[in-house]
Amino acid sequence: MATQSVLVIDGDAQARSQLVEELGRAGFRTQAFGGIGAAREVVCSRAFACAIVDVVTDEGPGLEAVNRLRRIAPRLPIIVTAAENSRTQEAEVRELNVLYYHVKGFGTEELLEAVREAARGVRRPTMRTILVVDDDRDYQDAVRMMLENAGYEVVSAYSKDEAAEKLAAGTPDLIILDIMMDRLSDGFQVLYELRGDPKAKSIPVLSVTAVSEKTGFSFQPTTDGDYFPADDYMAKPVKADELIARVEALLAPAS
Repeated sequence: MATQSVLVIDGDAQARSQLVEELGRAGFRTQAFGGIGAAREVVCSRAFACAIVDVVTDEGPGLEAVNRLRRIAPRLPIIVTAAENSRTQEAEVRELNVLYYHVKGFGTEELLEAVREAARGVRRPTMRTILVVDDDRDYQDAVRMMLENAGYEVVSAYSKDEAAEKLAAGTPDLIILDIMMDRLSDGFQVLYELRGDPKAKSIPVLSVTAVSEKTGFSFQPTTDGDYFPADDYMAKPVKADELIARVEALLAPAS
């Protein structure tokens, strides 16, 4: 099994270093930072088994770091650590529905077990699957990291024909679709074929494309549905938190 990575965010440099050493001895790779601001780029570009976030970071004391991390990676399991505990603080942490709350003075065995539990759950079979259709391999790699870090299984297709093959092999929960691939019309053809297929027409489609920038055309699914039958539209480049928010909205149960 491949070595999994753990994100460590702690404003105490000594405690951060000690935890990195212990995680290394337990078989985990780590990326360690003093605060969310410094960690943002790596969170958007790598998949982690979990994050360990201290109540004190470089941005100051408090649990806002957990909320900020959740906005970037909503499905990333989070473990909260603290040098000292109080009833008020523990109640605040529990309300955040984190995986585990660890007080540093009690040793690390339970903390490491919580990390192992998170690692075992990263590839759980119940996770939702997203098909990403785009001929830009660099973009595919970036989006894969964003989605996997948020807890999704990702299937990649690099052309219209490959998208058809992947759809024939299984039904994803959502499709992220580029418009301009080998030909300007490829994305449109994928959309039309999806909406004409009884088995696939209900799959939500998020179009993420640079077509507006390159052609001047602008699309709105709410008004242009006849010739642009996507459920939502984003212009490239995209930010991880914005992409995940759109995906979550499309996958949310209808009220």
